[in-house]
Amino acid sequence: MEMVLLFGQLQDNVTNLYPQTRTRLILGHLRRFQVDEVGVIVRTRDLRKASIRDKLKVWGESGHLLINQGHHYHLLSRPDERRYQLDLLRGHQQLQTMTGYKGHTLLRELEYSASQETRKNLENFVTARGLAPVYVDLRVDDSEFNYLYQQAISRRRQQDMGRLQDAWVEHLWPELVDAWYQQLVLGGGPLVLVLEEHDLTAYFLPGLLERMQSVGGRFVPPSEYFARAPLVKSPTNPGQPSAYLAQLLHIAPPRHQPLALGGGREWAELFMERIPDAMH
Repeated sequence: MEMVLLFGQLQDNVTNLYPQTRTRLILGHLRRFQVDEVGVIVRTRDLRKASIRDKLKVWGESGHLLINQGHHYHLLSRPDERRYQLDLLRGHQQLQTMTGYKGHTLLRELEYSASQETRKNLENFVTARGLAPVYVDLRVDDSEFNYLYQQAISRRRQQDMGRLQDAWVEHLWPELVDAWYQQLVLGGGPLVLVLEEHDLTAYFLPGLLERMQSVGGRFVPPSEYFARAPLVKSPTNPGQPSAYLAQLLHIAPPRHQPLALGGGREWAELFMERIPDAMH
């Protein structure tokens, strides 16, 4: 089992952990499990915050890869391909002087567009500028779970972090394995997984790294993988069987929508109900 590990949604707010403490905890886990390189997704608008700039300096100087997500463009706004491309270039320009940035660019537009014309235009756009395209297969959506955890901390409730970590890993693992088997059917290649950089990731990451290690899994450096990866990869979302079949039969490329592991408040509350005595 191979995986490319990325971190997104950099947190600059003080919660149970200070921002720099959170980052250094994650970096310590990666060193302990000998994960030499992960990717860190950056929206350059956030560089206005000193805490985010400090975080990225630590990530880059620790040998990890910075990935340009653009400056400000929001994909839920009115689609505008040209404006999106200009926004990516703006992000690229602002990151060029930062240690750890090598031109890798996250093309989130590919996650929302099924248009072959859009895909071709983006392919030409990144190729002509020497940028390395980055895409995502899976995103762990546990921000609401992290919010409930922060609420419990603020009420001074004791946490059984060992049980919470085990439950988190056990919840994610079956879907990670299913997605990996789909990759094998479609020709192999690592899964590209994004974790949010919040408190629970800082606490729970060792559980995921240890599970990967126990099955002989390997974390592939993103700079190594995206140097040879196809621009548009098949979706790993099992909730889209028609898209999966289309890719398998080499029909028109389907919409690439990363599988979200986790969910909103309802999912988080149901998850907490499964381990009711983990928070006292």
